[in-house]
Amino acid sequence: MIVLLYKYFKKLIEYLVDSGYVFNKLIKMGKTTIKTNKNIQEQKSNLFDINEGIGDILVHTSEIKKNEIINDYLRNYTEIIIELFDLIEVNYEKFIKLIANEDILEEWEKNSEEATLKLDLVPEAQFTNLKIIINQFSRLHETSKSQNKEVSKLSIYYLLNILKKISNKKNGGIFVRIILNRLYNIFNENINNQIDTIHMIAVKWYINYLRMEDNSFEYLYIYNKSFKKNISLIIKNNKKKIFKSLIGSLIDGISVVYRNDQAIYEYTGLLLYNNYLEVYKNNKLEEKNKKIINITNKIYTPKNYKNFIEEIEKVKKILTENLELEQLNDKLKTLEEKLYKWGADNLKYNNIMVISCYMGAYCLFAKNENFINEIWNYKQPKDTVATHTGHNIFPEKMETIFSLIIDYKIFQERFAFFEEHHDLVPYMKKYIMLLIFKIQINTKNDLAKPHINKFNSIELENLKYKINQLKKVSNNLIEDKNLFDILKLNKDTDINKIKEKLDTYFDEIIDLISEKQNEILKQSELNDEKIESFKNEFYKNYYDNSSIKNMFNDLDLININQSNRKKENDYSIHLKPKRSIFIKNWYVDYSMSIKQNGRIFANDENKMLMNELVSLNIKNCINIDLNQVRKSIVDKINKFNKDIKSSSLFIFMTGPTYLPRHLTDIDNYRMEKNSTDSSTIITGYFNDNGVDIPVYYFRNREVKDQILLLDYKKIGEIKQTIIDNNIDKSIKYQKDNLKYFFDFEILDLNNKVNRDKYIENYKYKGEPEKLEKIVSIKIYENIELVKDEIGESGYKLIINKEDSDIV
Repeated sequence: MIVLLYKYFKKLIEYLVDSGYVFNKLIKMGKTTIKTNKNIQEQKSNLFDINEGIGDILVHTSEIKKNEIINDYLRNYTEIIIELFDLIEVNYEKFIKLIANEDILEEWEKNSEEATLKLDLVPEAQFTNLKIIINQFSRLHETSKSQNKEVSKLSIYYLLNILKKISNKKNGGIFVRIILNRLYNIFNENINNQIDTIHMIAVKWYINYLRMEDNSFEYLYIYNKSFKKNISLIIKNNKKKIFKSLIGSLIDGISVVYRNDQAIYEYTGLLLYNNYLEVYKNNKLEEKNKKIINITNKIYTPKNYKNFIEEIEKVKKILTENLELEQLNDKLKTLEEKLYKWGADNLKYNNIMVISCYMGAYCLFAKNENFINEIWNYKQPKDTVATHTGHNIFPEKMETIFSLIIDYKIFQERFAFFEEHHDLVPYMKKYIMLLIFKIQINTKNDLAKPHINKFNSIELENLKYKINQLKKVSNNLIEDKNLFDILKLNKDTDINKIKEKLDTYFDEIIDLISEKQNEILKQSELNDEKIESFKNEFYKNYYDNSSIKNMFNDLDLININQSNRKKENDYSIHLKPKRSIFIKNWYVDYSMSIKQNGRIFANDENKMLMNELVSLNIKNCINIDLNQVRKSIVDKINKFNKDIKSSSLFIFMTGPTYLPRHLTDIDNYRMEKNSTDSSTIITGYFNDNGVDIPVYYFRNREVKDQILLLDYKKIGEIKQTIIDNNIDKSIKYQKDNLKYFFDFEILDLNNKVNRDKYIENYKYKGEPEKLEKIVSIKIYENIELVKDEIGESGYKLIINKEDSDIV
């Protein structure tokens, strides 16, 4: 009956003295709908009508200005909505069925990828019952924003409360997005209106999120993306009052203690205070402290924050395993909370730095450069004598600039492109350079150099590259005198001299980086993983290119030899690569040059084995013209069959001409389509009475075009010696076993003993210092082609040279 009643509520309301009866009934029905598990479709329909009915009551109550009760209505309504969202954690399936449209549920069952795409593009349209809930708050806000400002504030206040609750739940990301999108739409529609809720709609929800306790920051990216949309809207529409309010909230509305390195020392120091010095030393807690401090300074993302938590948990495990917890439980808990706050504060602070850089870059893009002054001067206005403590929202030290460039990679920030496909990066570089000018102008002494010891070689090279980019930006920026006037950077300052000073500063850093990279190169040990990777790349590229040996393997003509290694059968290659190939986190990618080593070795081996093969003592040697290839091969196969079975016959072609193309018209020839990763040289098969005769081809421009028809049982075999005598010789020659057939002699010539040994062995006459950056690598295998006497059991067809066409 009550459902019918609220459907006609607007007609009935004038006859009702008190709307509370209907409202309370609707609230009760809402709670029942959420709790019951029967007839989900009916519940879904009821939920829609209940929200519409409650919305009608809220709007009517606002219109008649009964503000004393509307706060209670909104609080009770918000409570049942939060109960609904609690289902995310206790009964997610029911929650989705209650709020999602039937078509998206059906599509999800059929094709989850298509459904996901639809959810990403228009999420609100796929959740009608969630849309209806948000509608009640937005319609109440719109109807009351001019006539009942108190209610308009309450409507946004409670909507933000719902958003805050969802933001602390897992699997709530899409619902957070939907509410934030609606808030953006409300803001966009009202940005030119003088309404009291504009700060709440534009900024307050973001500050609420950063101030949440026990925040995992799982949805920080979603919040940042929405907040940056609002920032763009404010700057583009020249709304300085809202912009100041936004900056003020980021400075005064968030309390962060982002530099608190002492927190980790207090925590691990519990072991020292309780006489566990050995435990402290054995677990290398001093190193762990420094590692955690380094990690903490680089917390820019939720993933970074999660890594920080994991490191704290490792330390916590050491403490709890060694301390008497009964006496220290309270102390541990207090210090842990301090640590987690330290990490969270660093994330907030670093995140604000990134946000402020976006603001500055967008100001430049929107040609509203004067807004940058609001960012720079809010905390410490020019007319104030007092020094205001606390954090600022833009970098004031070069250390922060370097961290943004290296740790966060601010120049690769891709959270959003500007309007009309404009790119963010050039404006970001320009803004960062302006910040550096500002820092230099405000610094009486020389600028601090970056603490480059904490960077690896890749990060150092990246920093060098970015500094060179900034130098180019600086050269163009100095021409824009008007911009320096707007930002008051040239007041009482010769900006050209500042630029000269910065150029010198940048050059000094680049030199410092180069020195540090040389130091890393000299002092770093060769990395075992890099060496192993080098070997694996060698094996892979060797196998993929060792065509002749793989042909012998196809024919089962490789004999594994475990002993009697003959030195004269060693086949080797001597490499002298830069030792930086084996340094961890080195800035040069050597992957392509490493791949060449296995290929070069295989190619040399191919030539050696092929020369052995074509020099077999074959008595039946016949010269033919190129146009006789088809007929000659067929004739010789038939002749071959009179002497032996074709099952042991194979055909090998070599020379500069691609001879297999002359076989394509033969009826019983089948071309083989090699896969792209094939390491064999097989090109096709002749079918002889049901027996496939393999045809191999290996191009060699150094010999005449020729075709060998051979009995593979009589050509001999390859003897391959196992390098490690502890390995069973029953192993097969295959890709995964190559490590048993090769020996690597690696000498790091940065080591004086190795260097002296190298100079003696190779009679090196050059400057010894030049060897310090080199590694000597000799790669061996022990291989021998043991040939049989072929005699009459094969044919060699030599193609007349004048008829050959090199293809």
